[in-house]
Amino acid sequence: MPTQWNMDRIWETLISAAHKRRTITYKQLAEASGPGISFRSIGRQYLDDISFHCEGTGLPDITVLVVRSGTNLPATGYRGNMELVLSAQCRVVNFDWEGATRPTIPGD
Repeated sequence: MPTQWNMDRIWETLISAAHKRRTITYKQLAEASGPGISFRSIGRQYLDDISFHCEGTGLPDITVLVVRSGTNLPATGYRGNMELVLSAQCRVVNFDWEGATRPTIPGD
């Protein structure tokens, strides 16, 4: 079950990747996010909610930085346009994330 604690860790890890101007693999993100997070389910459990949060608050979709290690592209569950991944990644790393609102898990 998703928790706010894990959501915060994932958000902080994504913000850090953006500041470093780097992508992060699903496995690396899962390992940095705390116990009980599988790289196979992190998208369904957290990244979809983060993507919807970004869309709903006018932020660039930071989940575009999460990539598969073999292709260096987001997995098929990525909600954005796969043909525009590089430009979306550029928007994310050039965005000023200072003060961006964190996503929340309802009821947590």
